[in-house]
Amino acid sequence: MHHQIKAVIATMRSAPGNRVHIVFSAGQYTALGRVIGDMYYKTQLTDLLDSSQSSGYPHNGGQHTFRLTATPGDAIAFIEALKEELEGKHTVDEEHRQVISQLSFISQECYAFRK
Repeated sequence: MHHQIKAVIATMRSAPGNRVHIVFSAGQYTALGRVIGDMYYKTQLTDLLDSSQSSGYPHNGGQHTFRLTATPGDAIAFIEALKEELEGKHTVDEEHRQVISQLSFISQECYAFRK
């Protein structure tokens, strides 16, 4: 498993209202940073979320950050939609493709937060 995916999983936590809080944050030129940037700049997926579900900023002093707070089911649906949207598109290199393909590991961890 890619170390950036492990880092996201390590910081996942429960949030009020039976929700899960996931922080995607990485340097803008790293594999995960490019995934976050692609999400913000090359997809319309964040339009599916309301302001209580997401926060962050695409470029924050060299970091790309996205915070997702949603029910486990909604988080899984969003992550899988992101993976589907980016897979095979916009990839820069093998590491970038690897992180995109491993987004499902984060989805799998969301199941642990389901009641």
